[in-house]
Amino acid sequence: MKELLYVEDESKKPIETDPFISILKEAGFKVEVTESGEKAWQRLSEKKYDGLVLDIMLPHEGKNIPENIPRYQTGIYLLESLREGKFPKNKEIPVVVVSAICDLDDMRRIKNEIGPDKYLEKPIRPPVLLKAVKRFVKDRKIDESY
Repeated sequence: MKELLYVEDESKKPIETDPFISILKEAGFKVEVTESGEKAWQRLSEKKYDGLVLDIMLPHEGKNIPENIPRYQTGIYLLESLREGKFPKNKEIPVVVVSAICDLDDMRRIKNEIGPDKYLEKPIRPPVLLKAVKRFVKDRKIDESY
């Protein structure tokens, strides 16, 4: 079973009622959910995942993510750190970004420079997320050396 890290601060509570998480689980993915940049940093450092669903606007506490990084760019910092190799266990992880970023410069930077595997603009429907995750995670060969 492929395991995803789902980083989103607006997940419905309880998690079992979130339609995005439910559809991923129904499709056979194991989904671990976190709601902040700091927790995502910790999990990406400690454990290997088969895929990452990442929101861009996330809270953070300033431990691993510098305090000068604004909340609306926390996910960008995580994605840049991931692409720079700061999470060796997840260096090849496919990333689906889901965001409501309105700033065109940030959006272009995310899509063209940092390079998630897929960028989905909110609002989206659960089947759209599932299709993207299946495309980039399910069929990818995973390096099991970690």
